[in-house]
Amino acid sequence: MELAVWTRIKEGMSFCWHKKGLRLSIMLTALMCLFGFSYNSILRVVAEEMFGGTDSLYSRFMLVNGLGCLAGAAVAIAGSSRYPKLIFIAGGLISGTSMIAFSQSKDPFWGTVLIWIMGFGLMSGLSTTRSAVGHIAGPKFAGRAQGVAITFFFGGMGLDSSALGHFAKHMGCPLGLLVCGISVIVISVAMPFMPGADEIHRFEK
Repeated sequence: MELAVWTRIKEGMSFCWHKKGLRLSIMLTALMCLFGFSYNSILRVVAEEMFGGTDSLYSRFMLVNGLGCLAGAAVAIAGSSRYPKLIFIAGGLISGTSMIAFSQSKDPFWGTVLIWIMGFGLMSGLSTTRSAVGHIAGPKFAGRAQGVAITFFFGGMGLDSSALGHFAKHMGCPLGLLVCGISVIVISVAMPFMPGADEIHRFEK
């Protein structure tokens, strides 16, 4: 039984690596988590040091960001079957730009607005790549491909949460958020030119 499980995992990893569009979708998921989603790890410090808030502001940030993520996922569900690349690029640009603005903001009201936009843009992009994984993999490998994508999702988020926390401790939260925002924009703009981007095309739900 254990051998069969490891064989299936190995087959899934090999399949994902050798199929360009699938590999790109999974790597984009990891990169967006790596640079775009790790702000959650320092959000309490951001609320206190950048905005002069308390636990109530941190809770508001978390709530509003979650609502933005829900809205972004809804947009991706509605439109990723028609315009997957466009939604990913737009979501990344929206998320990255708002993160840069958030890094320079000190007003709690505008911080709340911007963090909703960050969640909206990020989740619309991530939901699109996750949908593309299932579509490109097909019925036979969809489960294993999604498992690999989830591994990279949490791996990317965990890795950069640790790195961003260390970076923010020594260089400050604003600079850390600024670097992450710029990285998200670069990834989004470069996406159409990456190998396998043509496989992330229009598909039916």
